[in-house]
Amino acid sequence: MRTRAHASKSARERERTREREVSAHARERTQESAQERARALTRECERDRVRERQSAR
Repeated sequence: MRTRAHASKSARERERTREREVSAHARERTQESAQERARALTRECERDRVRERQSAR
């Protein structure tokens, strides 16, 4: 009886660890995509500024 309870506990622990890893990975991916979007926005702003400077001449 004790070993079965222990086995189910370790299975639950493994499941919890897996969930934690998956959610951490998902957080990393959303952070990366957010950084990528920020970079893209920065590039767009730069392009707009350059265009404005050129049209002002």
